[in-house]
Amino acid sequence: MLTIFPILLAALLMLVGDRLFETVFFIDENRGSILWGHLFWFFGHPEVYVVLLPELGMLAEIVPVFARKPLYGKRYIIYSLIVGTVLSVIVWVHHMFITGIDPLLREVMSVTTELISIPFAVIMICLIATLYDGKITFPTANLFALGAIGIFVIGGVTGVFLSSAAIDYHLRGTYYLVAHFHYTLGAVTLGVVAAVYYWYPLMFGRILDERLGKLHFWGSFFGTILTMTPLFYLTDMPRRIYVYGANEHELVWGDYHFWATIGAFVVFVAQLIFLYNLIRSYSHGREAGSNPWNGSTQEWGSE
Repeated sequence: MLTIFPILLAALLMLVGDRLFETVFFIDENRGSILWGHLFWFFGHPEVYVVLLPELGMLAEIVPVFARKPLYGKRYIIYSLIVGTVLSVIVWVHHMFITGIDPLLREVMSVTTELISIPFAVIMICLIATLYDGKITFPTANLFALGAIGIFVIGGVTGVFLSSAAIDYHLRGTYYLVAHFHYTLGAVTLGVVAAVYYWYPLMFGRILDERLGKLHFWGSFFGTILTMTPLFYLTDMPRRIYVYGANEHELVWGDYHFWATIGAFVVFVAQLIFLYNLIRSYSHGREAGSNPWNGSTQEWGSE
């Protein structure tokens, strides 16, 4: 955060200078739009991992509790987080492949973008290995944690293809990219919700209703899949257009968006269930006791 936000602030100051003081940082004659792209994505791509890292920490806390096993490969997870953080600031150029950058730089950035998938794959493998041969229980908190792992794997695997400049030329700016990115964000959301179900008893002394929680999970999980999976097939549809259907080819796009829209409504209804569960359980939920999950971390030892 301390590394990347100053770059964004500097870019915004330059933009304000162009608008108010007639500076020439981003004018077309200086290929200013390319400069803005580099400055923005130098911030924007590491920011994705800033959002992701807390969720991975939450999963590393939750999964071992419900597997009744210690976290597998804790040291590897720590090393992977460090490596992933460092690599995150040197992969932004894959957002600029189609701008005509130097071919050598393009190849180097393709490699670094592929490399950054390795530390996060290690983290997922460690979480899955923690589950192996464990005495797994499936309260709502763990369902969301497991769902986050599954959704993240899909988002990660589909993102590896975008590291190839040859493939990125065709998929950049299409709905395939939207699907990949929102699978990753969907995993972050599921992980955060898992943390809410897990730590809600510690914060409020009551357990969220499990029946409502499971309805919330299945709606969120399958709703996310139904929303995003059809978009993977829209590899020829540009983003940010709202009028299409001028020919038979474009009419097919509407079929995929129809199913994606149904999925979005399913996710929305699931969140209404979640909101109701939060409000209802605050006053009518089952009392949690001091350690409802039999967790071994320090917060559950406090009174």
